[in-house]
Amino acid sequence: MTLSPIYRYLTRYKTSIRDNSTIPKFVNNVSNWFEDWSTSIHSFDDGWKPETEEMREHTISVLRKDLQRLRAIILRETAIIHRWQRPSTPLHSMQGTRAGLQLMLLANYVPPGHLCPNAPRHNNDHADIRDITIEPSEEELISTIPPYLPANIPEAPHHLRTDSMERLLDIQFRLLREEFL
Repeated sequence: MTLSPIYRYLTRYKTSIRDNSTIPKFVNNVSNWFEDWSTSIHSFDDGWKPETEEMREHTISVLRKDLQRLRAIILRETAIIHRWQRPSTPLHSMQGTRAGLQLMLLANYVPPGHLCPNAPRHNNDHADIRDITIEPSEEELISTIPPYLPANIPEAPHHLRTDSMERLLDIQFRLLREEFL
């Protein structure tokens, strides 16, 4: 008797508890049934007759340890799930929606180079990627203003037309250059 198949399933498939919300209830039920069964001596007629009382106690001890490990996994994973869940507020209810995504992208958009409302970020900040040197300038390296990194999402705001090849090249150039810096 062992609960190792359930243990192996939970440890092998790390998202099993997140993907199947009934697993915590199942483990809780098994744990309660086990406690009822293990603490009563004569009320269950399950057909299991251990050879000795020591063998019965050993088997119950092994099963109890397995259940404790399962409960620890369930507690850890449900705590992770709860940590990532946020209360529903008007701002959070917008997240995950197309309008919410566009609103978030617009709120963080500051165009490059001369299009920037407060002037360019540094001497290597240009709207046209042909004017950007591959190697960063000293002013760029010491700049405290984050660089212009466009989102690689079709709905994201950008200074070039949505359906243009120039936009695609601009995004890819800036993101690739940033990876090398």
